[in-house]
Amino acid sequence: VEEQVAMFLHTIGHNVRNRVVATNFYRSGETVSRYFNLVLHAVGELRKELIRPPSITTPSKILGNPRWDPYFKDCIGAIDGTHVRVSVTKDMEPSFRGRKDHATQNVMAAIDFDLKFTFVLAGWEGTAHDAVVLRDAIEHTDGLRVPQGNNWIIEDGGDDFIISEEEWIANYNYATSRSGQASEHAYMAMEGSGQSDKGRHVTWTSSMSTYMLEYLEGIVASGNKTSSGFKQVHLKACAKALNDHFNINLTSDQITNHIRTWKRKYSKIADLRKLSAALWDDDNFIISLDHKHYADHIKDHKADAEYLNKPIHNYSKMLVIFGNSLATGKYAKGSGDPLATESIPIDDDEEEEIGIGSAAATGSASRVHALNEENGASSSAPKPKKAKTAAAIEEEGLIGAFKSVGDKLAGAIVEVGKEATKSNNELPDNLYESVHSIPGFEDAHLAHYHAHLVDNPPTARVFVTLAFAHKVTWVARYIATTFNG
Repeated sequence: VEEQVAMFLHTIGHNVRNRVVATNFYRSGETVSRYFNLVLHAVGELRKELIRPPSITTPSKILGNPRWDPYFKDCIGAIDGTHVRVSVTKDMEPSFRGRKDHATQNVMAAIDFDLKFTFVLAGWEGTAHDAVVLRDAIEHTDGLRVPQGNNWIIEDGGDDFIISEEEWIANYNYATSRSGQASEHAYMAMEGSGQSDKGRHVTWTSSMSTYMLEYLEGIVASGNKTSSGFKQVHLKACAKALNDHFNINLTSDQITNHIRTWKRKYSKIADLRKLSAALWDDDNFIISLDHKHYADHIKDHKADAEYLNKPIHNYSKMLVIFGNSLATGKYAKGSGDPLATESIPIDDDEEEEIGIGSAAATGSASRVHALNEENGASSSAPKPKKAKTAAAIEEEGLIGAFKSVGDKLAGAIVEVGKEATKSNNELPDNLYESVHSIPGFEDAHLAHYHAHLVDNPPTARVFVTLAFAHKVTWVARYIATTFNG
């Protein structure tokens, strides 16, 4: 156990790779990885000891302080977010690369006035907005809670919100934050009113949108889309293609804004697919709800009618363009969730998986997911067993060969041992005559020496080969030693 903990601390304390730890501790890479995940899981089990809900009593730093009391007497802490660098595979980078020049995960933390963590939610892709992360924290199992009559301070890019238990879920969203308002205002100015940055009026038709999506789909298929999005040269080329085909005058900025519109639609579709009563038709791209659930949902969300119980136009194109760049939160873990559960082996014949929690900590990349799984849909069905690779088959062949050779070698050693034991226990045929033919000794003494040689076959075999004088010496010495002269 001490060695496992040492491997874990060495990895996270010095940010070293699996191979380095394996060399330092004289262990295989598989052993190091398995030990790391076991310790990570054990540390996660201490979560309720290390991260506890905040106290509902007025903090001592506020109580009686005229600067803060009574304005913050019911406040139990503050919430803020940050971005932490992660290592992911190239195909996953678009969803993790937000405003930073590298892939990050969005981490939200809540602390009390003693600067102790009371809740943490990590694992959201770097492109996720803080409001989306906050909402997930609220809806998360064992997630962020506000005791009755208390509130939190939420910091968002310079805007401070005091959110109470009665209003925070409904009132704090993307449009509430300063960055959200700026984006919405820009969108309304550029998209809703149909005005470009140069004042020209633009009305997007369905054929224009389809043409744009087909063009961008071709760019993605050719491998020219980067992890940070489409390059400016591709956006300008798309605008030129649309201008030539429809005899209009679009700019690359208008193409960018329209891409954002379709990305919002794709995000909405991904959310609707998660509805508990929804069925997904993968052939016709239809989200199906029965009449009762449909009526109940549309009653509160009228705008969702265009996506339900009817084929979704251009979904296949959206899947190709946005499938791996949409933040879904499927890797997110709250401080109440166990760690490394995806990496703890259950049975020898079951597939072992690695989640982002262990991948980010070890510097290893999460495994590649299919495009149709990147929209956030999940299934409770058991995953198929991973097909054996050529390397695995070769490894099994080598192991089998070693086992076969080892078994044969072990068998040969056993046989040789048996033969050696058998030969060591063999007595010379003329042993009796060699002993009793020596004159000058009593028969009882010679019989006693003969019994001694029978108990020690190697000595007996040497005795019969000795010269007569030496035989006499051996018998005399034995008798003198045994019978004291």
